Amino acid sequence: MVIAADVSNRSLADLYSLAGRVAVVTGGGRGIGVAIASRLAEAGAAVAVADIDESTAEHTTAKLTAGGATAMPVTMDVTSPRSTRAAVEAIRAELGEIDILVNNAGLLAVPAPYDEILDEDFDRTMAVNVRGALNVSRVVAPLMVAAERRGVIINMASTATYRYPNPGTLVYTTSKQAVNAITKGLAVELGPAGIRVLDIAPTVVETPGLADLRERSRAKAAEAGRTVELGNPDAFRHLPLGRIAVPDDIARVVAFAASDAAILMTGSTLAVDAGSMVVR
Repeated sequence: MVIAADVSNRSLADLYSLAGRVAVVTGGGRGIGVAIASRLAEAGAAVAVADIDESTAEHTTAKLTAGGATAMPVTMDVTSPRSTRAAVEAIRAELGEIDILVNNAGLLAVPAPYDEILDEDFDRTMAVNVRGALNVSRVVAPLMVAAERRGVIINMASTATYRYPNPGTLVYTTSKQAVNAITKGLAVELGPAGIRVLDIAPTVVETPGLADLRERSRAKAAEAGRTVELGNPDAFRHLPLGRIAVPDDIARVVAFAASDAAILMTGSTLAVDAGSMVVR
């Protein structure tokens, strides 16, 4: 049985359009999530901005609706099945069945040598980055299957999925490699239902969260008499494309992955890395 349709006879404008579709963006109230929600809305999707911080979800939603988009804020703790189920039911009640899920919510752990990793930091990072992606997917995917939506799940991985980026990033790297495993597993299990599952692997992205982590890392390193280069834009000027990413670099690729232009893609990773995996 052929599951993925042949869309050769459709125009590019039609293939890239998300009109009539419902998208959920976790961690949608800040950073990369705001850019993703904005681009999906621009492509025509109705967007649920899901975030553990209600105020940021409402702020992003207000920006989208002011621009004419259909959007709603929803409070969601991705680590909690109860919170996730309640949020998803609220989304379905207001916007309809879900076609696109972007598991963007994540944490950047403060770098630490392997023998200084705190159990609570490890557990929290894995809970949000790994269990969170799986938790939301296993709530939404069965609904996609039941509604025959032939949906798309997009997970936020990292270039750390394929290499060890910097000393002290063991926890973060472990979490993102686990996300990649979830993507591959879900792609195999959900493919027969017509649901595609993809990873996006950004290089370092300039966000408020990165700026905060950069400062915390510097403070921690200074206490130990070390220096850090975490997320320092100057450290990336040698890359083939010469800079780190901004949120919209990632959002544009997510919009493509969610569209029918990518209808024969599943289980793979789209790197948005400025060439970092070639030269580092």
